[in-house]
Amino acid sequence: NNMEDDEDDVVVRELDVYLATDTAGAQLGLLSCPLRPPWRKYPYEDLEAVRMKPNARRLEMDVPLDTTSANYAGDDEAHAARGVQKVTLRSSPVEAKTSMAVGILQDGAFVLAPLEYCLQLRPHLSYLNSNKKGGKDGEEGGEEGGGEEE
Repeated sequence: NNMEDDEDDVVVRELDVYLATDTAGAQLGLLSCPLRPPWRKYPYEDLEAVRMKPNARRLEMDVPLDTTSANYAGDDEAHAARGVQKVTLRSSPVEAKTSMAVGILQDGAFVLAPLEYCLQLRPHLSYLNSNKKGGKDGEEGGEEGGGEEE
């Protein structure tokens, strides 16, 4: 970290920095999808639905599947029988190991707002448990008794 190493990296502008302590009741959170590679982003601009429980900090998002993609195997029996056209992303809280903030350039200043929480979003494959026929024991099962805990 010598200053000599930064000769090609010149300071082009200096800004005043402000900490946004009054966010008008809004809570900023960080959402991450650890199972999704960065080169295969979810199409967040096409979200079908978002459900949030702000007090519990739980979030679900319905993201449409690209059924025209070569990676979509919608012609198999499992997808066809259930009409799988979307994936539901469900959050789980992550303990913040450090303090984080979001920064924005606004009116010639750099404004920082602290993040209140972090959530990881993972696919929730509820269709795998719904109306399942011919399971391991050949029995018909639904969501009763075999569902997830909340």
